[in-house]
Amino acid sequence: MKKKILIVGGARFHGYELLIKLSSIYEVYVLNRGNYRTEYPLSIKHLKADRNSLEDLVNVTKTLQFDIIIDNNAYNKEQVSLLVKVLNKRFEQYIFISSAAIYKRLYTTDALTETAIVGSDDNYSPNIIEYATNKLECEKFIQREIKNYTILRFPNIFGEKDFAHKISYFLYRFNTLNRVLFEKEIDKFSLIYVHDAVNAIISCIFQKQFYNEVFNVSDPRAFSLDDFFLPVEDIYKKKKFFKPATLLWQKGYIPSFGWGPLLNMDKFLQACDSFQFTPFEIWIDKSFQSEMAYLNEHQNVEKVNSYEEEVSNELNC
Repeated sequence: MKKKILIVGGARFHGYELLIKLSSIYEVYVLNRGNYRTEYPLSIKHLKADRNSLEDLVNVTKTLQFDIIIDNNAYNKEQVSLLVKVLNKRFEQYIFISSAAIYKRLYTTDALTETAIVGSDDNYSPNIIEYATNKLECEKFIQREIKNYTILRFPNIFGEKDFAHKISYFLYRFNTLNRVLFEKEIDKFSLIYVHDAVNAIISCIFQKQFYNEVFNVSDPRAFSLDDFFLPVEDIYKKKKFFKPATLLWQKGYIPSFGWGPLLNMDKFLQACDSFQFTPFEIWIDKSFQSEMAYLNEHQNVEKVNSYEEEVSNELNC
């Protein structure tokens, strides 16, 4: 009999790729509202429900028991608590997809281990503070209340079919603005390719060395902005401008996501020493090509607020 896996989320990007891969090996269930995807391969059972609704969760899971839960989209402690309460120990392992944002570090000179001290809200991007705080509260609840948990802290995930189109965000700005602003403090940071993120999650399934542990999961390489924008190096070098982060935030210019921090990967690689990462030079080029194609089809995909031009003028960029 096949093992049963429940993926909460699973409608877009790495969540969807994950359930497709797992469905060839396990009996896969996906739980979401059906807002972003309503059709799945026949081998995947769609539990259509709002995870915030006790009634919904009870109705779709009352006869089911799972071996693994992969919680891909919990954004606060209450969501985790409700799910665990409804399933009432009807699972063996709980894998929680967390974020490197929980460290609240805009930058760091050393790669952070899993026990690193959380930074101050005052020195972290205002757009991400609430998200980071809520993810950290999720982690604390899981460690306190759930048996056989695995917490995976991912940095920014990039790759083809990124529903957030993070690369398009910059490509559009490079094409439409004379100057593109970045926080001066950005130096080295961690990233991960979507296929590697999916494979990392799969590598934790039923593996006892991952039980009741927290792991950073990123490409071991330390990246810089120069590395990342290599596929559009010429335009990037002409238009990039750096100003102190707090100054940009005070002016109302807050990037949509944070680049940092740099993560230490020793713990994960010791637990999974055969894991292979996709070479950066391969995936970054594929990712940019995919986003360029997307922009060509959606010319108005990223409306750039003229305020960025106003701020750059005021700061004499």
